[in-house]
Amino acid sequence: MQGGINIQGDNNANFMVDGNATLSGSVTGLNQLCATGDVSIQSGITVNYVCSNKSVTISQGATVDRIVAIGQVNLSSGNAKVETVLSNGKVVFSGGGTKVTNVNTKGDVSISGGAGQVTGTLNTEGNVTWDNTFAANVINANGNVTYRPNSSATIRSLGHIVTGK
Repeated sequence: MQGGINIQGDNNANFMVDGNATLSGSVTGLNQLCATGDVSIQSGITVNYVCSNKSVTISQGATVDRIVAIGQVNLSSGNAKVETVLSNGKVVFSGGGTKVTNVNTKGDVSISGGAGQVTGTLNTEGNVTWDNTFAANVINANGNVTYRPNSSATIRSLGHIVTGK
């Protein structure tokens, strides 16, 4: 869906898509978007709940309360805001000022460039590569953690921890 779409009714709409789903432009009135394929949300669109059997991409100022993905979650460009990410795949922050409160994933987490940040807790069964200027709050990892900001964070890892530039 794209363009000036306003979903009307007493309650916000819940969409279940067989295949891929892309939202861009101005879309309002959507509570939930779930797809068997990839999901992409762009622009200043707000959706409370997004789920995918594949990957989810959030960009350009979109706001999502909860993302649940079997595949990878991509958070890129713009000032996207996400409360919680739950993923079986990798979580990638690239460019822009994306803010996520909590991340729970079985895959690796990569935060590079721009101003991407996790303001609450990042839990992963994989590795963490944090390579931007914003500080983490809490990182819990089963794998290795590479943490580049010159600021403090609580980091717990079963693997190696490397800090500093």
